[in-house]
Amino acid sequence: MVKVRADSSKIDEKMRTITWVGIDEKNDEESTRRFDQEIIREVVLTSGNEDLISELDAGRITSHRHPIGKPRGPSGRGRIIKIRLANQQLRDALLSHMKAGRQSLTEQFVHSFARRDYTMEELNLDRALRKRAGDLNALEGKLVYIVRDFDIIKLKYPRELPHYSAASSTANSFNRSPATNCAGVTTRSRSRMFKRSPSASAPRCETVANGMLPPQLAASQPPCSSSYLA
Repeated sequence: MVKVRADSSKIDEKMRTITWVGIDEKNDEESTRRFDQEIIREVVLTSGNEDLISELDAGRITSHRHPIGKPRGPSGRGRIIKIRLANQQLRDALLSHMKAGRQSLTEQFVHSFARRDYTMEELNLDRALRKRAGDLNALEGKLVYIVRDFDIIKLKYPRELPHYSAASSTANSFNRSPATNCAGVTTRSRSRMFKRSPSASAPRCETVANGMLPPQLAASQPPCSSSYLA
């Protein structure tokens, strides 16, 4: 019974949480904390949602970098930001706004994106897909494939692969700019096993069958630095 309660509590927490990926850290924890508060305040205020603004003013929208107490500094890949709200409805409202585009304080982080907080099973699937996309990027020598909402997406306009210091070994996923057009690549049916949140909008792109993937996809490829984990 205790485990059931614990599992239920974890699920409830995830249903109220946003994960923000790809935002760099500052030189120290305190500076990072203040910056995170500023960018969260900006994204809430620009949403124009009175309920969200009231929650922010009342101090009921909280955040932390994950994992806690393990800063990476500005030279490494920034830890994810977990934003916790009072309920799923508020979470979905803020997440929808964050998915619509970046604000002035975060527009420099062109690979950043927001998503709901995944379960362990979803994280395992997400990581497997990112490994697959990373192998394809290694073949291309550019950032051509990314993963969003359990789909491998092919960017219409490839980018240079990002480079981080060796100290940042835990990788997060990157996102396309909201203005970027892309062609999506349908993943295996296993990715459909997970029911998406109502707020998780499908990538605005054209999907093609697995058979349209480059032939190298079927080949076994070694791990590479272009495989990003969230």
